[in-house]
Amino acid sequence: DIFGDGPGGGDVLLAFAGVDDVLNLSGDISGLASINVNPLGASASSVADVEFRIGGDVTNTASLNVNTHGTLVVGLQSQINVTTYSQVPTGTTLFEIAPGGVSGQIVPGTANLAGTVGIRPTAGLYGDNESYFIIDGGVINGTYDNVLSTALLQVDDDYVGNDVFLNVTRIGFGDVGGLTNNQGSVGDALEADYDDLIPGTDFADVVASLFGLSEGQYQDALDDLAGAEHAQMLKVGAGAIQSIDNALLGRLAFIRGL
Repeated sequence: DIFGDGPGGGDVLLAFAGVDDVLNLSGDISGLASINVNPLGASASSVADVEFRIGGDVTNTASLNVNTHGTLVVGLQSQINVTTYSQVPTGTTLFEIAPGGVSGQIVPGTANLAGTVGIRPTAGLYGDNESYFIIDGGVINGTYDNVLSTALLQVDDDYVGNDVFLNVTRIGFGDVGGLTNNQGSVGDALEADYDDLIPGTDFADVVASLFGLSEGQYQDALDDLAGAEHAQMLKVGAGAIQSIDNALLGRLAFIRGL
């Protein structure tokens, strides 16, 4: 963790580490000359993927550069104000999102876009269609080359003037590719009762956690839900879903920690 605390005094923040590291900037920071995500890039054979999360606001900063092997994560509701935001074709920017169109945002004077963009969903009950305003630009050069979706959320980038949006479509729980018959049946049962879930209940919280899972993790979660002693409960409707017993919740508790 790196703790931002007010003015940066014109410093250059170099976000890199040895191998497959994750760095987190907490709090607000201002007045940096530049932020460079993995400045060593491809020139350092010992460096694999470096992830740098900005959790607070950035102001009065000249440049933000996402280099080779670098992944920038824009924290939920963070606003990054820079003169120039640039990403190379082998860089990645991920935006944390929540239901209702809530996300972080980059506000550059000029954005030079390439590489990959995607989302990092926080737990929540997402609508069928959500839109996220991720770049409020002065000048936009280029577009992202690739867009990353998740198991349950299909993502498309949209360029409107000098602004960039991510439009997110919820995938049906049973419509995810590669599911077994049992997994698909559990997913279809969840889908049938999704609109009737009550936010804040234990089971709704477990379902909300599914949106942050990779495809493999999601398949594992469906396998847990497909336990024979609970399969019938999932098929009889919303009332039963709300009364799923503590044993099921215990078996799914691992999801919250992923």
